[in-house]
Amino acid sequence: MRGDAVAASPLWGRTWLIPLRAAGAEGALVESDAAAVAELRRDGGWYVDPMLGDGTAAARIGGTWAALELLAATDALDALPQPQTTTTAEWLREQAEAVQNIDAAAAVARSLQLIGMPVPDRLVKRFSAPSMDGFPALKTDARNARLEETYSYVLLRRSAGQPARVDRTAWTRVLENSVGNLDYEQLHSVVAILRSSGAGAASSAFEKVRQRLETNRLGNGTIRDPDAYLGSLDASLYVQRLQLMAGGSAIDSELAEALEGVADSDYFSGTGPEQLIWSAVYKSAGGKRPSRRPVRTLCQDGQTVPRSVTVANAAVWQRMAHACTQAGGTVRAPRVSQWDVETPEGAVAAAELVVGLSEARLEHKVPAWITPEGLAAYVARPNRLPSVYDLALVVRAHSILGAAPDKAIEGVLADGLAPYRGCPELPDLYQVGAGNSRCDLRTTWAVWSLDRRFGGGLDVLPARTGAGAHS
Repeated sequence: MRGDAVAASPLWGRTWLIPLRAAGAEGALVESDAAAVAELRRDGGWYVDPMLGDGTAAARIGGTWAALELLAATDALDALPQPQTTTTAEWLREQAEAVQNIDAAAAVARSLQLIGMPVPDRLVKRFSAPSMDGFPALKTDARNARLEETYSYVLLRRSAGQPARVDRTAWTRVLENSVGNLDYEQLHSVVAILRSSGAGAASSAFEKVRQRLETNRLGNGTIRDPDAYLGSLDASLYVQRLQLMAGGSAIDSELAEALEGVADSDYFSGTGPEQLIWSAVYKSAGGKRPSRRPVRTLCQDGQTVPRSVTVANAAVWQRMAHACTQAGGTVRAPRVSQWDVETPEGAVAAAELVVGLSEARLEHKVPAWITPEGLAAYVARPNRLPSVYDLALVVRAHSILGAAPDKAIEGVLADGLAPYRGCPELPDLYQVGAGNSRCDLRTTWAVWSLDRRFGGGLDVLPARTGAGAHS
């Protein structure tokens, strides 16, 4: 779970883990997370999510809000140097004067609150509660937008220490009528709106929310999201890779047709990363229609494929670089700032970079400070790594860097991986590990790729595929 979140986004992905830490899972966020997020700060005072870049004020405001929330959640906010906090506060006050939409205003207000600064009264008075008149007659997109705007209004007022004036009756009706249809994020927003209006925990509408969540509670106490099983671009991408590695074909006319529908829908954001993943899946499925932006352009876009790689964004770079290769594009070798590979996080980040360069046929661009000797400690003591994915990736990078084949290591790995193989009805997939028994496509891809690297020596692939030394 943690690895998936950080791979999706080194900033926003980590914020998804904040509720888990708040619920008592302290390992969900650790000290190194705060350090990684601190590296995303720019001299102007804002923070940048590498997946979104900082080309717009909205991206900077959102990134700063996310970073400050995470630093607060890890008790690292008070440790920031005072000059940095002052610069961030000055920048936020400038944004407070300039923002024109309520979403950005709420993010600025919450960010100021997090660093202990007052929210300008002018900012609060600029926005009023969105009207609920005619809400039931609105189309779905308009209702969703009204919900988001109202939640932002509540966040803005709450951050300024002022009561929110919302229509409790109307929003109670929304929750009672839609509790089974709202996604979890929307459910959270409606509950927050009602709580701001004074609705208490004993509300009958809140009881319906609790009932819905309890029906999706798993044995380990977590809540599953049924909508997550409907598929995603990333999941489709890994499924195709696994099909190819198992000796099958990725050509799928039905998938290609479905992807065309996704690209034409209102739910397709069209951001560079999403377009690139879409292009990789679509091309592999045999699709012929060009993407909105040429793959060549996407692969050279620094906001899609980072031009500089650090320990904080190595997983993002590997993910995007691999997608470029699968989509038929070309990746340039990134600039790389040296980091410490003696920590588990540093070793895994180095492995992400090495594997990404290998997928792009750029092994000769691996920095000289990343060596097989530097990763050897983790190969010899695999229990030092937090997940099965991390272990498979580091061992594969160790081999790519030139480490000689070692039958003893293959035996240790085969024995160590065996307990994580298989889930009900999925005997060939691999579990995440680190206490998580869920089978995971990305983890399976990492293990199968390692087996191919070893010429099938781990005996984990469901079918022999002519394993090559390069994979």
